[in-house]
Amino acid sequence: MNLRYQWGDFYNGTKNTAETAMNVKFNRYLSFTSEIAYSDLTINARSFNTSEYSLHLNTNVSTRLNARTYIQWNNEDKIVNLNFRIHFIPQIGSDIYLVYNHLWDGFRNYSTSYNTGIIKIAYRITF
Repeated sequence: MNLRYQWGDFYNGTKNTAETAMNVKFNRYLSFTSEIAYSDLTINARSFNTSEYSLHLNTNVSTRLNARTYIQWNNEDKIVNLNFRIHFIPQIGSDIYLVYNHLWDGFRNYSTSYNTGIIKIAYRITF
């Protein structure tokens, strides 16, 4: 478990942030992390507070295949962001990523703002 407090200048104002993180490693294949951050900001004589919550789930199937899920919400934007990534290493120096992103808008009853899927292939060829 980690605890951290930061303060200081932030753009045209000040920022005070308290953060906590907890990491649980169930076994060599599965780990979970939760994070919470609270900030008090004053910018151009306007004061407001932010809260941010996030969860990470890491699954390591093998040294060449893993999956990661990241979910985040903050009170200022009222947005839930989901990122899911599968990473496969067919051979050393080559990578294949399958990524899915989904965004829900809290100002619109948490309806989908956008979602996208991406495939990235970096394959190393040697002569």
